[in-house]
Amino acid sequence: MPLHWKAILEFLPMGLFFLTYKIWDIRAGVITLVISTIVALLISKYKRFKLPKLMLLGYGIIIIFGLLTVVMDDTFFIKIKPTIINLTVALLLLLDRFKRNNKKLVLLAIPVLSGIPKKKLDLLLLLWSLYFASCALANEFIWRNFDEQTWVYFKVFGLTSMSILFFMINAIALKDLFLTNQPTEAPIRPLQKLASDIETTTQPAAEVEFTEGDNESDRTLKK
Repeated sequence: MPLHWKAILEFLPMGLFFLTYKIWDIRAGVITLVISTIVALLISKYKRFKLPKLMLLGYGIIIIFGLLTVVMDDTFFIKIKPTIINLTVALLLLLDRFKRNNKKLVLLAIPVLSGIPKKKLDLLLLLWSLYFASCALANEFIWRNFDEQTWVYFKVFGLTSMSILFFMINAIALKDLFLTNQPTEAPIRPLQKLASDIETTTQPAAEVEFTEGDNESDRTLKK
């Protein structure tokens, strides 16, 4: 999926939620969030984008908890939605850490990570798990101890900023990690063999002399 489409599908529903909340109220914002999330799924299907499984999981939780908020007329459901999403991701990453590399779900979602040694990958999964768990705890603290408007601003700007910063740091760390795992110099044995093969095939052929007056059928080869 192109990067600009990924950003649109991820952040547009949240932006529309915040805009609708500011104009009307949180119930209208949640309805807009659910509708825009469904539209984002339809766009991805129409464009034939292959969405990451975690992204699909997040969309599903948004739709379910958004509908519960509207039907039950209770903002409790939409407020605990970030907690449910982040705890689910944290638990999946933590369980993934104790699996063998060929069984890790994260490698199916992000195949490029297969180039990282197992110990470093396990440490990375642990750090990611702690990050998502801390996001869940932060959300619980905010919505339980502050008013609705504070929670909305935290959800739209706080958690989003944390996610962007987190993924920027990871991009830099992964780049350095891949560079340190690259071999310092290319192996020379295959190159030596290739040179030897080329030398063999390009050696001059034996000189051939034909005796004058001979027919083509009985020419004598002289070396």
